[in-house]
Amino acid sequence: MVASVHFSINRAQLDRDTRALQRKLAKLSKKGVPRAQMRALNATAKRTRTHTVRELAREKALPQKPVRDRVKHFKASLRVLVASVWVGTKKHIPIESLPGAQFVLSGKHRGKLKAGRISVKPFRATMPSGHSGLFVRKLPGQRRTDGRPRSSPPNLPIEHPVIRLQPEAAEIIERQAGKQWREYFPRELRRLFLRELQR
Repeated sequence: MVASVHFSINRAQLDRDTRALQRKLAKLSKKGVPRAQMRALNATAKRTRTHTVRELAREKALPQKPVRDRVKHFKASLRVLVASVWVGTKKHIPIESLPGAQFVLSGKHRGKLKAGRISVKPFRATMPSGHSGLFVRKLPGQRRTDGRPRSSPPNLPIEHPVIRLQPEAAEIIERQAGKQWREYFPRELRRLFLRELQR
């Protein structure tokens, strides 16, 4: 599952935002307006990425780096005035990969896998393939062993201790995109238009 948002030019909004500059815009070079639009879109996408990473990391009690690695922004061009911000949510973040992660062997947290504010109590198990490692119960269980009656409760599958970015990722990226589009994009676009006028 992937969460993503796209930024593109809203012509009606652009007309409203630039009406006061209409006479001056006529003096711009042919590429002046789309160049300003492209740069404003790219700056808005980059800002959205930054704020999404910051908020999502805070929400999931994670360092920003592993979150930043899963949030990308794609630039608009003069030919295609669309910039995008994408959050990869399919691949989870293993807790053991986080900076400072350790399996505690003594004290009150004995038997826990800790990384910063994240703490889980895994158990060691060996899979049918022979792979041995630390696992936790994955709830709610939905899988049933072949032949197991539907009237019985489902198996409780196990998985490596991981952090999932959903459902928070989708909510955060939508909120940040809306905020930056409303508040930052018009201001940045006006600034870039004025800069083009000074060329």
